[in-house]
Amino acid sequence: MDRLTAGHWKAWRLSLRPTSNGYTKYPTIASLLQMDTRLAQPVREAMAQGFAWSPGREQAYAPDEFDQIRLAARRTFRAALLRIRENTAHLASRRQAAFAPDSQEWLLGEALDVLARTGDVPVYENRRTVRKRYRPALVGGGSEYTWKRSTSAARRQPRWPCSSSSSSG
Repeated sequence: MDRLTAGHWKAWRLSLRPTSNGYTKYPTIASLLQMDTRLAQPVREAMAQGFAWSPGREQAYAPDEFDQIRLAARRTFRAALLRIRENTAHLASRRQAAFAPDSQEWLLGEALDVLARTGDVPVYENRRTVRKRYRPALVGGGSEYTWKRSTSAARRQPRWPCSSSSSSG
């Protein structure tokens, strides 16, 4: 008890969560500890200082801003779903030998097969770039091109609202 400092008390006070349990825990522990005569005066003074949690600083989005976010999310996920369905169908066609060997469609199917088996497109391990053989089929060598392989996917990506403070009005 004699080693408890005002700094320890303040640190513990700051660690309490802003819940009813944390709110009642503070005065209960303070009153219990103040009964001990070995408690130093600076700690008693720190305990005497009441505290209240500050109100949250987050603000909810306005309904129209939230609608814009939901619409953008819906478009993004819809585009992703369509690409996944398209790639799944392409992979199934490749596994049924529907493409001529070494054609662009066959290379894309092989890259999708590698992706399905390993969780990654065929890359050089030391540089993490797409293997040269697959670049034309995957529309480029970087991952930003690989994941947007469908022809209009890059144009279909909606812009997300940056924050509620950036809206015009």
